[in-house]
Amino acid sequence: MICIDEFQKIADFPDSLNFQQKLRSSWQSHENTSYCLYGSKFHVINELFDNPSMPFYQFGDLLYLDKIPEKHWYSYIMRGFNNTGKKSINT
Repeated sequence: MICIDEFQKIADFPDSLNFQQKLRSSWQSHENTSYCLYGSKFHVINELFDNPSMPFYQFGDLLYLDKIPEKHWYSYIMRGFNNTGKKSINT
């Protein structure tokens, strides 16, 4: 599994289109490898994966996720902290 955050930054690379073509060509030959490409710029991600003229057009499934509510982040972070055996002054 290869995960790349802020994948939309690839659009800012010099000679971006050529780089994308080479990258996709290389990745298509990989066996037993999955890619998780994600980013925060919805419109750029859409351009990269939904535009038929772009190299990564239909490269894989697109999943749109909502932001995780703050209350879930807080409990997750506190649980992780508490699992270290350290004491929190907020608990």
